Amino acid sequence: IEATLEDMEAGLTEDLFYQREVILFGDLLEQAEEFLKKDFDLAAAIYGRAVLETVIKEFAIKNNIKEKGFEETIVALKKASLISQPLEHSLRANYAIGSAATHNKEEFKTVSKNDIKAFLNLIRDKVLTM
Repeated sequence: IEATLEDMEAGLTEDLFYQREVILFGDLLEQAEEFLKKDFDLAAAIYGRAVLETVIKEFAIKNNIKEKGFEETIVALKKASLISQPLEHSLRANYAIGSAATHNKEEFKTVSKNDIKAFLNLIRDKVLTM
């Protein structure tokens, strides 16, 4: 037990915890993709936003960035050169899709199935691989 505690205090287990979270959020992303296949677009986008926001915030914390809001977090990640400017813009735009779904805003009605698919692909290809 003491050795495990020492490893945790030395930060040696942090990456393992982060990797387990990424696996969990990968499963949630798969569920979002299934929702989309079954034409539950709103649910797919809501799940996508939850995964996007949580993984980005956890990635930031892992890199000692402790901003409060999503917008501030991605700006801080960009300033720390942890993400590129194009990715920052893409995250912001795709977060807007998830937010419109989460709050059931009128603007979500203009979001296409292809937009949601691209949103989920961004999460799978760029966010979960951070």
